[in-house]
Amino acid sequence: MVDMVRVVFFGTSEFGARILRKLIAGGYSPALVVTAPDALVGRKQTLTPPPVKSVALEHDIAVYQPEKLGIEAVARIQEVRPDILLLAAYGKIIPGALLQVAPRGALNAHPSLLPKFRGPSPIQYAIFLGEEKTGVSIMEMDEEIDHGPVIIQRECLMESDQFKLGKGRPLYPELHDRLADIGGDLLVEILPGWISGTLRAIPQKHGLATFTKKIEKEDGRIDWTKDALYIERRMRAFFPWPGIYTLLEGKIIKILNAHVEVLEGGHPGAILPFQNSFAVACGKDALVIEELQAEGGKPMSAREFLLGHKDIMGKVLE
Repeated sequence: MVDMVRVVFFGTSEFGARILRKLIAGGYSPALVVTAPDALVGRKQTLTPPPVKSVALEHDIAVYQPEKLGIEAVARIQEVRPDILLLAAYGKIIPGALLQVAPRGALNAHPSLLPKFRGPSPIQYAIFLGEEKTGVSIMEMDEEIDHGPVIIQRECLMESDQFKLGKGRPLYPELHDRLADIGGDLLVEILPGWISGTLRAIPQKHGLATFTKKIEKEDGRIDWTKDALYIERRMRAFFPWPGIYTLLEGKIIKILNAHVEVLEGGHPGAILPFQNSFAVACGKDALVIEELQAEGGKPMSAREFLLGHKDIMGKVLE
């Protein structure tokens, strides 16, 4: 039956790429992959294919990269005569006309326990809000964002050993990859039952819905009046992009790794001595800096930074 199912897969980022690999390994190699156009990346502005495209080409799968999902795109996808559309981190809204193309509809692998954390940044929100668990939902798509009925969910505990790093908080890349793998496994698991009609989707409890917004670069600016734990969680949620940063005498300092200590004294943002490193006073407690990157420089330990900045104690980060 697997070989007879015609799948069109929509995805762009590494999250989608990991799920695509799972689908291919599970026997659901798509007839067509729809992804975003190649984009200019990095300081050298190199034209780079999205991760999903790279995976598709590795497996000789046809790729379609429309700028928008208009009439032309719908017609192109109809030509494939798909049985089902599968989506994971595509990055564009799927129009209603496209949702009607496949007889078994369109399924989305969303990295949260819906209806919690609808929208574009559910993994980051789960980390910086200090959730004890998150997970993946496989939902049948409708015309509203992350609104459709859910077929299956699987939980992922935030404090499990596989996510412990430094002082035990999860970093975004590890949690991202784990949730993508869960999503891919779930799709392979439920597709036979969904295609045959033996599985049913259950409407979400829309009154309990919470929403996320797209993370912007300015979200990484540190507000030292916040609790140290709040700042530390954002550091882990926003790694590697946009990261968290502050200003020292007008120059950007990125905080790459840090942990919370119960320290008193100092105006929020004030640099305090702490063992062989230094800490920064926050609205509550302090953030002990372990690794940072000065503007124009390379990542270094806080101790290395101090060797070249012996006069920073008492200065205030902005």
